[in-house]
Amino acid sequence: MRQTPASRFDRLYDLLDAEDSIQQLSALDDAIWQQIQRNEVIEVDAVLSLVPGVLDLHQAAGVAPLGPLVELMQSLPDEMLPDNFSRREAEQMTSQMPAVQEFANHMSTGPVPCTFAPVGAPRYTFFAELARKDILVEVPDLEGEVTVLAKIQRKVAKGKPETVGRPLPGVPRNREVRRKATRPEPLTTRLQYPAAVVTVVGIYR
Repeated sequence: MRQTPASRFDRLYDLLDAEDSIQQLSALDDAIWQQIQRNEVIEVDAVLSLVPGVLDLHQAAGVAPLGPLVELMQSLPDEMLPDNFSRREAEQMTSQMPAVQEFANHMSTGPVPCTFAPVGAPRYTFFAELARKDILVEVPDLEGEVTVLAKIQRKVAKGKPETVGRPLPGVPRNREVRRKATRPEPLTTRLQYPAAVVTVVGIYR
């Protein structure tokens, strides 16, 4: 019998549950937070948000397939084009296509960074990078209230905030510019205590 992603997850969940290896975070406060340890598996009802830049790049990736169509229209004589077609705008769009295509490639293969905060306890933040191959829905549909099963990788120390995520590849980043930036680069986010980096095992509703 062929296993589906859902059946494999159910089997893993049953094994973890049988060994009493899942920490149910039905409530969360500072005392409980202190007890959470590295490599612990947690299950929590949470509100999931995509890291800034993910949705923008997802939309940009949808534009990439239009490149060949725009080039074809540019090759046509004026009398065959719609009245509202602008060759100047088409040229500008074509010049930006290599960068758009790079974004599209990243969005089709790269991890999807997200954060989630427990329902009723938004002060606590978890960060994860979701493997693209394991996502079974459209990326924008990930956002909202979900249940997350995840393994704790590390907790952010008090007074030592850190930037997590992977900036876009191929984009020049001057250290001085990064230092003066008022917000993190796209696909990254700033975590500060109480927060943790996790590996997601499953997300479900």
